[in-house]
Amino acid sequence: PPKEFDGISNSSGSDRASRAFVAMFQKHISVVRPIMSSQNNDEGNAGGDNSDHQEHYVEPICPFSPRGYNLTLADVTDRPPNSRPLLLLYLHSPLHTDGTKFIRDYLCHPQLLQLLNSNNLDNNGSVVCFGASIHTADGQRLRDMMGVNSFPFVALLNVKSSGSSSSGSNNNGRNNVAMELLLRMEGPQLMTIPPSQITTYLNTTITRHAEVLAAEE
Repeated sequence: PPKEFDGISNSSGSDRASRAFVAMFQKHISVVRPIMSSQNNDEGNAGGDNSDHQEHYVEPICPFSPRGYNLTLADVTDRPPNSRPLLLLYLHSPLHTDGTKFIRDYLCHPQLLQLLNSNNLDNNGSVVCFGASIHTADGQRLRDMMGVNSFPFVALLNVKSSGSSSSGSNNNGRNNVAMELLLRMEGPQLMTIPPSQITTYLNTTITRHAEVLAAEE
């Protein structure tokens, strides 16, 4: 029988799955307690009192969308083409040995987390982040769409409309969207790259995309 997060047309189930992913990710942030650069600066200005700094620690927010894939994609396609953000996908395999390690050591790394949050659509940035477990309908759908066979998996996509669509139509919106793959990182070899290097790869791709949009204006 269908379970809570099954069914790609089940928008409420898709939203619940996304909120569950965000809650899981936020718990990892709470465990890691990453110190963002602004907090480091505050610590330095305060004379480096670590105990005082820990007392005033502000937990970063999860950069991933709490909405299902269809609605998250609509957040991207509803923007004008010359200001359309990139879509960052992270597919999580809960049973993979490196799944939790990648979230804690990489996605919760201060530099990478700050890059994603600072470029997030909620902050008028140029990236929308969507994460999903492959045990959910959205996650399995994206796994099939991207042909993912190894984990961890991260990709940056340029979402392009291939025809007219209405913002309120989930099925038609999907049919009128084309994806340009700008960056793809996956598999065990990903765990051999320092988090700072992955941050550089993402930042370079985001910056180049912004330059292309600026040139088209």
